[in-house]
Amino acid sequence: MKISIITVCLNAEDTIKETLYSVASQTYSNIEHIIIDGKSEDNTLGIINDFMPLYQNKSLKIVSEKDSGIYDAMNKGVLQTTGDYLLFLNANDKLLHNKVIEKIIEKGLNSNKDMVFGTFCWLNPSDGSCGFKKQTHINRFDMWQACPMHSTLFYKKELFEKYGLFDTSFNIAGDMEWNCRVFSVSKPSLLFVDMPITLFYLDGISSKLDYSHKKERERIEQKYFSKFELFVYNLINTSKRRKYARNWLFGKIFAI
Repeated sequence: MKISIITVCLNAEDTIKETLYSVASQTYSNIEHIIIDGKSEDNTLGIINDFMPLYQNKSLKIVSEKDSGIYDAMNKGVLQTTGDYLLFLNANDKLLHNKVIEKIIEKGLNSNKDMVFGTFCWLNPSDGSCGFKKQTHINRFDMWQACPMHSTLFYKKELFEKYGLFDTSFNIAGDMEWNCRVFSVSKPSLLFVDMPITLFYLDGISSKLDYSHKKERERIEQKYFSKFELFVYNLINTSKRRKYARNWLFGKIFAI
């Protein structure tokens, strides 16, 4: 089984070393790591080239050219892949240990499910706080309200061939839109594996829930959910403490 890991970056000389090392040091060898660089002006490309010898029997591919945003870069990465499963690993995140790919294949990818996902460890560099987060099930509603961490979710490549690439009109929530798109027309097979996959730093663009992110989420809401579904959700949405029960009930009502 071949695993394709896609990393998009731009001027990431301060963070990309850990990302590269976490992939290069994996005990599983049938990995291709595709770097889509947005024409960095710092030493990002120099660092990547320095890491090439560490990849040994793994494949490291580099594309460095201007792009129109994160999801344009991710689409370029998808088109470069030749693996069975795809994983998107940010340039400031890393695989948690050197047996992550070996273990996720053993515990999950051998099941041949459309999507296999695990847990992640988060770290806030500004105050040192950290923790683990898991999401044991996902459905169309989850994809809108709490999309699983991108860097813990392994996608079958054929999903992108069947349902298309990311919508480049989104700047922050393009992965959320893609997931909702897939779940709105199909029921992909899923498997949760209770093991940590990545270390995620709370300082990326998707961590900033600003006005732009809110507007993009509203676009997704209007496109993939009926007024009645939204009415029921808002009716049930009374307390954060009831979040998980609410998600479960909403999913049961609309069979998603």
